[in-house]
Amino acid sequence: MKILIIDDSRAVQLIIKRALEKGNFQDLEIKLADSGTDALEVLESWHPDLVLSDLHMPNMSGVEFLTEINKQMLKLNVGLITTETDQARLAHIKQCGVKFIINKPFDDADLIQKAKLYLPLKLSQKSAQEASPKAAKEIQQTNQNLVTLNLPSETDLEDALAETFFRDVKVQLKSYEQYEAHHYPYLLGMMTPVGKDQIKAICILKQPAIKQISNAFASLHPGAVNTQQDRAMLCDHFFRMLEPFVTPKETIEPMMFKKSNLITKPFEKITDFYATRGDKKRDYHVEIKGFDAFVITLIAA
Repeated sequence: MKILIIDDSRAVQLIIKRALEKGNFQDLEIKLADSGTDALEVLESWHPDLVLSDLHMPNMSGVEFLTEINKQMLKLNVGLITTETDQARLAHIKQCGVKFIINKPFDDADLIQKAKLYLPLKLSQKSAQEASPKAAKEIQQTNQNLVTLNLPSETDLEDALAETFFRDVKVQLKSYEQYEAHHYPYLLGMMTPVGKDQIKAICILKQPAIKQISNAFASLHPGAVNTQQDRAMLCDHFFRMLEPFVTPKETIEPMMFKKSNLITKPFEKITDFYATRGDKKRDYHVEIKGFDAFVITLIAA
């Protein structure tokens, strides 16, 4: 995997580089640039799978770099690693095509998880050819089970939730969320292709998420929450909101929310869902202004 790191601090460059080296990426190749200007020179002869850029830099800032690559129509996956916390400024930056934003200081596992979303498929194929027979078989099985759905980006969820609740929203991908036995009831939202019964995606809400999402919807419709079942029904609106962002990769077949199941006692299948790894599972840490933070988990079934 080829990764370009852009930061005017040599120390930060090395911190990011060392964090990525912990991720066990195959064929990892990293190049460093001190500014957007230097990065453009690198890009003249080298095409990375992922670019990790600072925002505030001399000569050419991160925004100026994004503007320039858009002008040149360079197809790049760009993530920002920055100290910037101003939400209005970050919202503007996201419109420039940034895939994700990580705040400094960052968690190594969070960076590695985000970077692996842009791992080129060819590396897995190459590994299957060069690895031992046992390892090759495991890699081939993984390739056969590659996720066939596009799951929402952080920006997708932020925009949709902000538009729905008319509040500031912050969404970040997080390290794998764990199953927690003390957080029942769990609510499972099932999604299927239109006109079919086969479940293709499942959204999981723990009890704290059920409470905060239903409270957010209830703030728009006072008096809507009286029972646990009321909360579950309000969360169905959230599942429907996800429909445009959960899409098949190879067809134009639309997805739709089919039904939800409120699980009130320990259910072994939920632990299996949380054990899912790779691109088939995404965990989103959500903050809606005025409500407690919560986590949403999406599984490509």
